[in-house]
Order: sequence, then structure tokens, then C-alpha cells
Amino acid sequence: MNVKFERLGKFEQEKERNGGENGSADEKEKVEVLTQKYLAQYGGEIETHKRNELSKKGEQKSFVDEYYKVATDFYEYGWGESFHFAVLRKDETWLESMRRHEYYLALRLGLKPGDHVVDLGCGVGGPAMNIARFANCRVTGVTLNQYQVDRAQKIAERRNCADLCHVIRGDFMHTPFSSESIDHVYAIESTCHTVDKVSVFGEAFRILKPGGCFAGYEWVTTSKYDENNEEHVRTRIGIERGNGLPETVPAHVVKDALIKCGFELIDAYDTMENNEVPWWNPFLNNYSLTGLASSRLGRTIFGYIFQVLEFVGVVPKGTHDVHEFLSMGAENLIRGGEMGIYSVGYFFLARKPLRPVNETVKPA
Repeated sequence: MNVKFERLGKFEQEKERNGGENGSADEKEKVEVLTQKYLAQYGGEIETHKRNELSKKGEQKSFVDEYYKVATDFYEYGWGESFHFAVLRKDETWLESMRRHEYYLALRLGLKPGDHVVDLGCGVGGPAMNIARFANCRVTGVTLNQYQVDRAQKIAERRNCADLCHVIRGDFMHTPFSSESIDHVYAIESTCHTVDKVSVFGEAFRILKPGGCFAGYEWVTTSKYDENNEEHVRTRIGIERGNGLPETVPAHVVKDALIKCGFELIDAYDTMENNEVPWWNPFLNNYSLTGLASSRLGRTIFGYIFQVLEFVGVVPKGTHDVHEFLSMGAENLIRGGEMGIYSVGYFFLARKPLRPVNETVKPA
């Protein structure tokens, strides 16, 4: 993958401009501070209930922001422009599976040319751009992180799709859209960053036009997960710490929250169950060379590379720590998948009911 480490690259560019001296103190310190802030929150033994309380109070948002300030370059290098998993097929490349996973959402939503669609928690906009082109619709992505907004703008310009896809900075629980102004809404593996499903699903309900649909993929614990099994709990917490998450909820919480918000639940099932290729295969060594950076072998190789680059001052201190932390999250995802206790692709499709003819709508 020809992906540049934008934030770390700025540090190296400063170094070159300074005649070989280390990059600007400001840029170096910025990356190091972001790294330490994130590791202080998730690297320690912070209890699950405390992370949940932060999420419920909205204080989790600052840590999600910090997480993606630190992790976005790593995600993009190892995962491309679409920060999600996919149902994998033996006769498809990784990229083909990822695109099909996104297009499936578009088809289930029934997107049409001219529709205005919102992507809640869009990352650097890869899926939003792919879906916009596929359905010839307009997609507005929402992300908490300004760095991701900047990256998305550059990617959209490079891919010549800035007219169809636009990414803004915002909170997916409090978006800037007027009530009943959006045709359809989706969220791809993003609402796992909050335990307050009712608030985020309720926001999707608010902005949707009557008859509009909300679809997504959610990270959940499966029916095999046992809260009294120490290995299960340890694995779940390892996933959460390595991915900047509060406690993962079981699937029924997702369905219950949708119904509580007023949605008509059309479909809900685990797309990752009983597939011909396990969803965690990209983290292993046997999937494809295109996924080397995200594979177990690739993570080991890059771990050593980052140690050397950090030692000689090419990348800021803490880069190796972040890489190791994300790798820990990957290893726990593998364990969660192999034990069958964790899924990264619980699909849901829900519709906002049409109003009775005599019902009036209050202005937003």
C-alpha cells in the first residue's frame, strides 16, 4: 500500500529543512504528548465501569479524538482508506471484499442518485467515497477528529470525488443537520465507540426523513461470550484497550436501542458468522501480500522498524509504543474471533416510520 504517514512525515520534513536536525520541537512534542495522553488512558488498568461512565457522560469523546490523532496513520498504512472489516471470500482480494461489504450497505439502504446520505463516524472517508460513487449519491461524513477531516479532503481531491463526498468535523450524537433532512444514514463499525447506543441511534432517527433507513455494522459480543469466564473477559478488555473503546455490548442491546428510538427493525444478524474465510484473517500471515502491514508478520517487522526510526529521530518518541498497543488490540481480536465470542460485523437495518397523514412536524 502506498500510504504516507502524514503526521509522522511532517516531523521528518521539518528535519530535512533543518539540515538534518530533528524536526520542529512543536511537531515532535505534539506527537509525543498525544501518544502519552492516549497510553495514559488506555494503557493502564483503568476499570471497565470507569470507561463506561466516561462514555455515558460524553467524556469519552476526547479520548476517541486522541486515539485517532495517534492511530490514523497506522490504520491507513496497514488498512487503507476504509477502517473496517469485511465478509471475506476465497475468490476475492481483500480490497474486493472490503468494497463489496460497503456496497452491500448501499444496496440494503436502497440508495438512489441524488440522495443525501450521512456517514456517522466516517474515518478518513474511504467508505463514504466508495458508496457515493457506487450509488451516485451525495455523502456527508462526520468524524470527531480534525486530522481525519484534513486527510479525507486530500483523498477526495486525489480521487476526484469531492463533489459527491464531503467530510466535516462533528459529534455523531449531536450532528449539525436539521431534523428530517437526510434521506438515509449509516455507520460502519463506529458506534462501538460509545455505550450510549440510544443517544447515537436517536440522533440518526432525528435527522432522517420519514421512511428513511439507518444501517450499519457494529462490534458486539456474541452469545458464546461468558462474563464469568476470565479468558473471555481478558480478551474483550484487550480488544477495547487496543482500539480505544468502552465496554462492548451484546447484540440484543443494539436491537433494543433501535426499537427504543422509534425505528422499525427490518433486519439484524451477524455477517461474520460461519463464513468461508475468518474475518480476522488479515491479522494473520496467510491472507495476502497486500495486507502485509496488518498481518502478524508485518506487525513484527514494523515493530522493529519503528524502534530503529525512533532511535535515530526519524519518528517521534512513542511511535513504537503506539504500534505495540495497536498490535495488542489485533492479537486480542484474533483470540476473540477464534473463540467465537466477538464479532466486528453485526449488521442492522432499520427504518424511520412514515408519519400519519394528519401529523404535523415542528420546525427544527
